[in-house]
Amino acid sequence: MRKEQEGSAWLVDLLMQLLRPLVRIVIKAVNYHQFTELLKVVYVEEAKALIEREGRSRVTKSEISMITGLDSRQYPFVYDCLGTVKNRMRTSKIKLDTFVKVSPEVYLLAFWATDTAFVDDNGYPRDLPIRSSTGSFEQLVTKYYPRGVTTQTVIKKLVDSGNVEQIGEGRVRFLNQIFIPITDNKNELIKWGLDAVVNLFNTIEHNLNTEQSENRFFQRQIWSIQVPLDSMFNIQMKLTEFLKKQIAESRDFIDNHDKGRLTEYDSKIGVGYYFFADGFD
Repeated sequence: MRKEQEGSAWLVDLLMQLLRPLVRIVIKAVNYHQFTELLKVVYVEEAKALIEREGRSRVTKSEISMITGLDSRQYPFVYDCLGTVKNRMRTSKIKLDTFVKVSPEVYLLAFWATDTAFVDDNGYPRDLPIRSSTGSFEQLVTKYYPRGVTTQTVIKKLVDSGNVEQIGEGRVRFLNQIFIPITDNKNELIKWGLDAVVNLFNTIEHNLNTEQSENRFFQRQIWSIQVPLDSMFNIQMKLTEFLKKQIAESRDFIDNHDKGRLTEYDSKIGVGYYFFADGFD
């Protein structure tokens, strides 16, 4: 093995560790050829973005090929489309529909808790009629869910997750703003899990490109390899309690700075929590 290959062996090992769980998640939904075509598009887009960040307004196929290792004949359709693709990494305007695609439940609950049409005089979420001409739960569903999703389906989902309770037949009550999907639907679990991975990767990328340590995003892990196996379940339960308390405090803090509306200057900000363990099911 050449010296430069030896120096990057740790990165190859980490990439293998990263790709294995990702492939296990998507292998039944996305085949190898589809995955590599997606990867090709991302490589070309990010190469173009890198060249533009370095201050060069003209991007050539030759430069992209040099950075990505791709033959330019492999991606003419990608390159031709890039002229109309806005560089997402430099886009400051975060549109509401982008948020809603990630999780309509989160934004339905957030606006129920903050929008003047849905809170009482003290600023607390009101009990809502399921259907009404104004201020109804149905209006929230219509605003934050795609067409074809029924109001009763959303109520059942939020009742199951502990966020909402149904009062009689005609009203619903807000219980908890922190949405944790309780479901056997694997597609939904994949969506939430990979969204958390994307946020973590964005934090890593930000920290790599930020020279001032005080401007880097906080990122830490705490773990041990000396925990007895017969203690792991109890430790998991206790750590889960800690995480739930911390995420509730973080949610309250973020809400205190939320203006309750989106403008062209708004951006996404937050923190992530998760438990991990090896050799424990």
